[in-house]
Amino acid sequence: MKKELTIAIFIGILLGFGLSAFFWARNNKKVPLLSSRNPKPTETENIPSPVPTKTVEEESVTLTINQPENEIVTSEENLEIQGTTLPNATVIIIWEEAEDILVADKSGQFKTEIELIGGENTINISAYDNQGNQSAQTLTVTYSTAKF
Repeated sequence: MKKELTIAIFIGILLGFGLSAFFWARNNKKVPLLSSRNPKPTETENIPSPVPTKTVEEESVTLTINQPENEIVTSEENLEIQGTTLPNATVIIIWEEAEDILVADKSGQFKTEIELIGGENTINISAYDNQGNQSAQTLTVTYSTAKF
């Protein structure tokens, strides 16, 4: 019984390797399949025709914060954030209390207003293009109720 089982396993392994090699060679075009329907290609048929290639110049994601300046101190609880990035880019603004997701207009401008908490506020602003490329900036704005 063990002898027959060993022979069956050995034949299965050989058959498996043989089929694997055949399909691998067929997919890699190493072994041409013989067929009476397909005549042997001539020398000129093997020359690939030139294919025009398009050069796509990738635009890198830029992010410019126009308002507010970094590390300012303000007595206003509401803060307006304005900036410029790529047209129709997604802009994500995250701060201590919440987050805001915007889409820049056709000229790349975006604007929103956030509510600050007392003390130092860290504001993370990220812009993403359609391919997922990112540009980010971090602002620190201090909100103080003290009279200046």
